[in-house]
Amino acid sequence: MYIKVYFAENGSPKTGLSPTVTVYKDSDNSVIVNAQAMTEIGGGFYKYDFSTYDSEESYCYIVDSVTLTGQERYAPGAIEKNHNGLEDILENSTSVKKYLRGLIAPFLAKRTGMGTSTTVFRDQADGKDRVTVALDGSGNITAIVMDLT
Repeated sequence: MYIKVYFAENGSPKTGLSPTVTVYKDSDNSVIVNAQAMTEIGGGFYKYDFSTYDSEESYCYIVDSVTLTGQERYAPGAIEKNHNGLEDILENSTSVKKYLRGLIAPFLAKRTGMGTSTTVFRDQADGKDRVTVALDGSGNITAIVMDLT
C-alpha cells in the first residue's frame, strides 16, 4: 500500500522536495517506519511504499517536507484497520471469517467417510479436520464438530 501526501507552498503545488515519513502502529505505539524517504509523483504529490502494512492494524503517520515552514511543513495522516466485516460475530462468539472456513471445506477440500456414519471435511491445505459430521442410519446429521481456527 502507498502512503500519499500533497505539499503546497503559498497555495501552489510544491515539487522538488525530499520529504520523509514516520509511521506509528496504534496498538502498541511503536515506530514502524522511521523518517524514510518518499518518492515524488508530480504536481506536489509524494508517495511511500508501505510494504510492511498489515490490514489488521491501524496506523498514524507524519510526513515532514523538511524544507517548507509553518503549517505547510507537515502532512499528518491515519490508516484505519481494514474493517471488511469478516471479524463481525455471527453467533456464539464465532466470526464471519471462521464460519466461512467451515462452509468452504465441504466444497473445496478433501473429504473422507462419505457413505459412512462419519464424514470428515479437511481444510484446503489438508492440515486439519475442519468439519466432522456424524450421521445416523437414515443419513440424518446427529452431531457436528468444527475446527474453525
